[in-house]
Amino acid sequence: MSNSVIDLIVDSDHLRLDTYIQQQDIGLSRSRIKNLIIADQVLVNGNSCKVSQSVCQGDLITINILAPKPSGNVPVDIPLDVIFEDEHIMVINKQAGLPVHPGPGHESDTMVNAILHVCPDLAGIGDEIRPGIVHRLDKDTSGLIVVAKTEQALNHLSDQMKNRSTDKQYIALVMGHMPKSSGIINLPIGRHPKDRKKMAVVENGREAITEFEVLEVCKDMSLLKLKLHTGRTHQIRVHLAYMGCKILGDLLYGGKSPMLDRQFLHASRMQIIHPHFEAPQVFVAELPTDLTEIVRDLGFDKSRLSL
Repeated sequence: MSNSVIDLIVDSDHLRLDTYIQQQDIGLSRSRIKNLIIADQVLVNGNSCKVSQSVCQGDLITINILAPKPSGNVPVDIPLDVIFEDEHIMVINKQAGLPVHPGPGHESDTMVNAILHVCPDLAGIGDEIRPGIVHRLDKDTSGLIVVAKTEQALNHLSDQMKNRSTDKQYIALVMGHMPKSSGIINLPIGRHPKDRKKMAVVENGREAITEFEVLEVCKDMSLLKLKLHTGRTHQIRVHLAYMGCKILGDLLYGGKSPMLDRQFLHASRMQIIHPHFEAPQVFVAELPTDLTEIVRDLGFDKSRLSL
């Protein structure tokens, strides 16, 4: 992949250089624009420039977009259930046990490594050939996750997440009963004051809103449908545990279960606006086999799980 050059003729006066470039909808984030200017890859009338300088009508802005370099992550042949893909995005039904990002203890056995293997045509995000991870799922949560294949798609999807215009729904099986059949949990979440591996409901935390609906109750368990209005770390798990309804198999916030070796939490439905075609798209992922068997064995009505 080679470098590309974009020329812009300024059609207004007295705007900051970085602001003007961002307004031109050429698929560059503000941080990428800033980095290109600092790296002397943006010229105004053939001259070097500063991020904050003003441009005037008639000025020529020349942007040299460097070809993305390979990232430090290696492609690895890990099975992926790709339920939708085009040149802009990929939607994956992630299996439980698969981390999204490389990190300590998981340097190359992650969803990112798998994507690099199955998707060699990535256009690159920033100055690296890598997938654009817009949102995450915990390692032991299964279900839908959308990935951007271009920087423009990443910016568009990130704005949707920030503006809360996406619709992300989950299915969870919890121990205990919710206080009512449906409602909204609006409790701030932050780092646990004593255990840095955990999150908690804390007074000075960030806003966190989870909508819930009880699908069915069976003995001392409840099957829930949940909708995220914000995207805090471990949000559903923390909110439900705080309500006294810990997710079955959640080792961090509940406890080990003899029935399941991971938490019963599945991202089942997602609606987004396609970042290129500007049309709403809905994706659905049925419960995986391990969770379906739990529902069946406990006697829940599977027809209630219609997504």
